[in-house]
Amino acid sequence: MCYKDYDCNWDMVSRHIFASDSAHKKWWQVYDAMPKKLQQYCALTKHMDKRIKKWRRIAENGSLANGH
Repeated sequence: MCYKDYDCNWDMVSRHIFASDSAHKKWWQVYDAMPKKLQQYCALTKHMDKRIKKWRRIAENGSLANGH
């Protein structure tokens, strides 16, 4: 449940164990290859989009050490 250009698991230190740039890239390859009618089941809801934007702002202001 992240954006294509960025694995949002990097935004919260407690979720770094789930963060993986290579897995994130692979997921989007799978998503792009699946039929369009199935993609809707994997898309972000408006609520999740709002939540990710919030945590992304917090992460940007937090200057996390790993550069994400």
